[in-house]
Amino acid sequence: MTGTGFDFSAMEGMSRSTSASTPNSAPEVNERDETFRVKVSMQQFMNHNGPIFKAFAYKGIEVREVADGNALIAPTEAAANLTQLVTKAILDKRQSDLTAKDLSFFRTEAANWVSERWIRDEDYDIEKAAASIATAVLQAGKDWDHDPYKDDRISNDASLMMSAAGVTAKLMKQVEVYDFRLGRNEVLKTLLDAVIGTAVQVSSDMLPRAASKYDTANLIQTVSRNFASIMEAIYERKARDVVGLLQGRKTEQRTAWLDANRPLDTIVAEFHEWALCFVGFAVATSARIAAPAPVAETPSRTVSR
Repeated sequence: MTGTGFDFSAMEGMSRSTSASTPNSAPEVNERDETFRVKVSMQQFMNHNGPIFKAFAYKGIEVREVADGNALIAPTEAAANLTQLVTKAILDKRQSDLTAKDLSFFRTEAANWVSERWIRDEDYDIEKAAASIATAVLQAGKDWDHDPYKDDRISNDASLMMSAAGVTAKLMKQVEVYDFRLGRNEVLKTLLDAVIGTAVQVSSDMLPRAASKYDTANLIQTVSRNFASIMEAIYERKARDVVGLLQGRKTEQRTAWLDANRPLDTIVAEFHEWALCFVGFAVATSARIAAPAPVAETPSRTVSR
């Protein structure tokens, strides 16, 4: 740490020597392909389901309720259905013709749409929502179109800086509203320590040993962005609860309660539980997606003598 801000050298260091070496032998090529599949599948899980985990954290759902997988079923299925219906209508394709690439462009937004309504305990009609969204998209002017592949040409250093700025801005917004009487800089430093520090720590362990520094740096960006959203949700809920609890109390009573209960420590501890749960699902999902299909055994023949 330097001063009151997070030392982003932990992230930046991952990008200084990130030019991927070109694999020469067939085993090296296969190893790189496997690493890429694992990384992408984990990133897709986190980006596609991050909004749902954020909603759980915001509502105060227990981590153990999500860890058994049952709590994820309803919102993830709703988001997947919304994605398919919207993409099918926009691209004018049969559902069986939709590719994973087609669906990926709207999956995160669908998860956001479902999560926002789930947080507000609103009923929603997926088919009606999909029809409205698709109509709006088709009627929008072409000038608003965005090519998602343009961002692929952003350098790794620039992308890391953008991710760091995004994480900081997201958490700063919460701290500016309420800081538990600890000072905005101190609270922001603590939150960044937890989010970025944990992202750097877990990202290397999530990837195969053959992963390059470029792979790790790229994954850190995805992990840190999603971790920041989860931290944002936990912080906002806890701040709201504390403000309500201390409302009407005298200043010295508020200070004494904050000193005794240390809500910021509770926030960081809860964040670490959610981070492990989120990463655990991402790793488990990637193992299923990236694993090669089993090869059927050839029946053995017996030779009669």
